[in-house]
Amino acid sequence: MANLNIAAWMLQERSKMTIQPAPMPEPGSNEIVVKNEAIALNPVDPKIQAHSLLPLSYPTILGGSIAGIVAAIGSSVTKFKIGDRVTSSTPYYVKDDSRYGAFQKYSLTLEGSTSKIGTMPFEEAVTVPTSLGSAAVALSIVLGLKRPGKESISLPQKVLVWGGSSSIGRSAIQYAKMSGYRVISTGSPARFDDIKAIGASKVFDYKSNQISDDLKAEGPYEAIFDASGAPDSFAVIAQLFTSSGGAFASVLPDTAGVLPSHVKVKFMTYASLLFAEENSEFMKWLFNEYLQEKLLAGQYIPNKVGFRAGGLNGIQDAMDELLHGVTAQKIVLKP
Repeated sequence: MANLNIAAWMLQERSKMTIQPAPMPEPGSNEIVVKNEAIALNPVDPKIQAHSLLPLSYPTILGGSIAGIVAAIGSSVTKFKIGDRVTSSTPYYVKDDSRYGAFQKYSLTLEGSTSKIGTMPFEEAVTVPTSLGSAAVALSIVLGLKRPGKESISLPQKVLVWGGSSSIGRSAIQYAKMSGYRVISTGSPARFDDIKAIGASKVFDYKSNQISDDLKAEGPYEAIFDASGAPDSFAVIAQLFTSSGGAFASVLPDTAGVLPSHVKVKFMTYASLLFAEENSEFMKWLFNEYLQEKLLAGQYIPNKVGFRAGGLNGIQDAMDELLHGVTAQKIVLKP
């Protein structure tokens, strides 16, 4: 394969992006190379650049969300062929290997973390895999909820997803709903209809003075997942537990020390769990079966696309924008 690869590099810690050639990745036995047609930014990306959130080796290529066309496959790959239209969550954040970075024209990824997308637009498909991976790990591996099955079921238990308009919140709502749970969520009133459309039974205004009373009245909950990680959400969620205490999962830890001693937050890097060897069967089921079937059948609602122009040259501006806050949409570029 001719070396046609170009990437947005971080040459050193906290440096701005530099556009320059990159090695063309070669797939291992269970890996594929994707010619990226769309890449999505995740909230962790600008935090890595600005605050060195993860210990990484430099120079490096950030990003973990890609969609495009399979350009090469490893010797043991059976689920994909060259030319397939796919989306994938790469193991970049876990492996610290720039070949898996999304911010380049050709990325390396795993067969087990990839899904076919059929005719779905790349810009929509790329918004799904990484947020779904985090949501599914939080709900099924960390909190122990049932996985979605082949048949539609309705369970009596309720699940609370705080922050239903975020990308991970949207994925969590759909996943829990497809698992059979009744989903309660929070958001701003302007987004109530949208959050209900993806599966929430009821949505409450997270800024309301009555929010804790409203959520208590809807309980008890089989599980609680905070997709925002804000101190204000922690304070309200803590009130939903009895004096005997309990635990919930969140995308962020309790850095502000808001939680009382009897309430614990289960925070971890969900990507590390997703790509852990002991969870390989879960990962393959999630992407090669569950997500792929839903995407091909048009039964999964992607995140809102915030397309930004400029290709790789536009990534730095997009990173700066996301660092200062972008809500209810996933920033997407064509490399």
